Amino acid sequence: MRTERLTSALNDLAPHGTAVVPEQRDPAPSCGPRIGALLAGERTKAGLTQVQLATRAGMAQGAVSRIETGASSPSMRSLQRLADALGLTFTLVLRRGDETICELTTGMPS
Repeated sequence: MRTERLTSALNDLAPHGTAVVPEQRDPAPSCGPRIGALLAGERTKAGLTQVQLATRAGMAQGAVSRIETGASSPSMRSLQRLADALGLTFTLVLRRGDETICELTTGMPS
């Protein structure tokens, strides 16, 4: 159930309405590689190294590397820190069917 919620939240973060993680039920999809690639692309666009991004986000460079390569899936807190460091807005949307229950947006795009 937790993976499904994270998948839904990550899909809501995708640019231009594209899905970060396709809707699947079984087996539970791994979000790490897709969100990692998205973050790596944003870091590259910003002209930052992993060390620079890690410093801005208050994280270890190794953690950023593992997230970008998909070796580990980021926590919601790590996603928020990375989004803030990249000047991106991080939005978490909780839904029940088509009904939005709660929407939380943090950070301001630069």
